[in-house]
Amino acid sequence: MLFRSVQSVVRHVPSGRYLAIFATIRAPAPGAARQSGVWYASSADLVTWSTPRLLIELPLMWAFACPQAAVWAYPALIDRDSAARNFDEAGARAELYLTRFNLASDCRLGPDRDLVRFGVEIQG
Repeated sequence: MLFRSVQSVVRHVPSGRYLAIFATIRAPAPGAARQSGVWYASSADLVTWSTPRLLIELPLMWAFACPQAAVWAYPALIDRDSAARNFDEAGARAELYLTRFNLASDCRLGPDRDLVRFGVEIQG
């Protein structure tokens, strides 16, 4: 299964499965309405992946309709308590980091950006 652009891959230590995190617009099921946001898929072997599931619905930087206060990009799942040097392993709790682009009054992307994190509980 191909994904638009995977931005983060971590191994969930309790289950031994890998989690791929990516931002895209897709339908969660055939015939369903398309949803914009951060999605995830899991794999036991990095070759065969599960059907992607929506983690959080958000307007994305490359596809949004005005007016929006902010749009989002660059998701990464990080466990700050990871013993792995590259933070490529996660336990039962991690954080989803994203860049929030605060749009100007004319609905343009500018330099006003914030790094935002959301807590995530990973069930294996």
